[in-house]
Amino acid sequence: MIHPQIYVGLKLKPKQVNLISIFEMVCEKLKVHPKEVKGRTRFEEIVRARIVYSILALNSGYNLREVGTLINRHHASIIHYKEEFKYMKYNPRLEEDFNKCRV
Repeated sequence: MIHPQIYVGLKLKPKQVNLISIFEMVCEKLKVHPKEVKGRTRFEEIVRARIVYSILALNSGYNLREVGTLINRHHASIIHYKEEFKYMKYNPRLEEDFNKCRV
């Protein structure tokens, strides 16, 4: 379970509890710390975690703003992640990470 202080200051709608569980699941399965995913780091494994979280959240019906808010990203970053995901077949590590997290 992730420490609750990570979510202080976020204005979450009841629907977004599921969004948090998606985020926690991705962090747990990919073994990355939530603060790193929400931070500014651009290490490949952290960016892959952001992409996987974004795609799973978008597929669950959340909009770009809701998905981006949880990881401190602008909606344009989420659009970029969607574009990166289209080329997953050229990035076997991204495909492997996505398959680990798919439910």
